[in-house]
Amino acid sequence: MKQNRFGDIMNRYKNFIFSYAYYFSGSRENAEDLTQEVLLRIWQNMDSLRVGPTKSWIAKVTRNLCIDWARRKNPASDASIPLEEVENQPKSHPRSVEQTIEREEVRSALKAAIARLPENLRTPIILREIEDMKYEEIGEALDMPLNSVKVNIHRGRRLLRERLRNLCAPGSPREVIPR
Repeated sequence: MKQNRFGDIMNRYKNFIFSYAYYFSGSRENAEDLTQEVLLRIWQNMDSLRVGPTKSWIAKVTRNLCIDWARRKNPASDASIPLEEVENQPKSHPRSVEQTIEREEVRSALKAAIARLPENLRTPIILREIEDMKYEEIGEALDMPLNSVKVNIHRGRRLLRERLRNLCAPGSPREVIPR
């Protein structure tokens, strides 16, 4: 019974957990390790959960484990990440090699800029822009009032726009930059 419940939860949330961990850590390997840690934490708490965990609860657990990981990794880290393989999502077929390269440069720069945001802005941005969570769900996951969620997302978007402004020349793929 517990294994079936866990299997359902894992199938439903593993991509969400991995994506969050990937944007937080900037590395596929770290995201895989963090995903395993989150799933282990869910397994350990299965008996105490009356109903299946909510997306907000899972986001909270994932966030806390990511923060703990970052502190263990390097307490004085500036949270910069290596520019490696971009998320595994279907991509449109650009018309030229130059467009493909430009699009990948923008995606890499965006990923790096997100990773360098202060944690209080990074987490709401990841949950809203990458994970497409509602403001109310983000507030629940972060134990934060709705207005604070909106302010932090606004500030995070503004900071990302400032850091990525030089990549937004006419003809650049602007859709990858949150508005």
